[in-house]
Amino acid sequence: MSFGDRMKEARKLNKMSQQELADILGISVNSIANYERGTSFPKEDYLYKIINILGLDPNYLFQDIIDVNTGMWFEEMSLLSNYRLLDKKSRFFVDYIVKREKENQIGEMLADKSEEIDFLCLDVTEGIYGRLTQGHRNNRSVGIKKSAKADYIVEINGDGLEPVFFCGDYLSIKYEADISENQLGLYNIDGFTTIAVKKGGNIYSIFGKRINMEFLNREPVLYGKILEYHKKERK
Repeated sequence: MSFGDRMKEARKLNKMSQQELADILGISVNSIANYERGTSFPKEDYLYKIINILGLDPNYLFQDIIDVNTGMWFEEMSLLSNYRLLDKKSRFFVDYIVKREKENQIGEMLADKSEEIDFLCLDVTEGIYGRLTQGHRNNRSVGIKKSAKADYIVEINGDGLEPVFFCGDYLSIKYEADISENQLGLYNIDGFTTIAVKKGGNIYSIFGKRINMEFLNREPVLYGKILEYHKKERK
């Protein structure tokens, strides 16, 4: 079904004639007829009004004309269109917000021990404190598999943890409420993710520096215990 067919179907389900819809929108009945025949397409402001008047999910209208190359839904195409109108400074701000929101979502899922988490990437290009992003299965190195008892695997991106852990290496991690003395864990420290070790009731960086809890804005969150370190094969 085309956009026009679905619009017509939705209008009839709402027991509304073309004339009634046209009157509400303040346009001619011929415009409605053209939309439904596919000879023209509503402008953005009228499109949003049609969606609201007919009580539609935008994806219902566009489900048959999703771009097969991008796989984008209506809302995503609309966001992209607006994004392209922004200047460089505004784009930087939007990028920052989106990345932080995505990271916060990942953090919440880890704190809730979500089974949906399987593969993550830890970006430590700027130091030992980094950012978590969702990993793509197709990008995982061939032959790297998480440990049998692990819940998820993390790829290290960047050299911030060298010479202990190296870029391209992987960590198998298991959800734990706490870890034992001298064990390594994946932690969220004040909004940043890092690998740390527990010693004497304190948390230390992998380079031996104690993390001073008094200067933190929030309590550290343990994302899990590191079960195994998978070294990337290097030639």
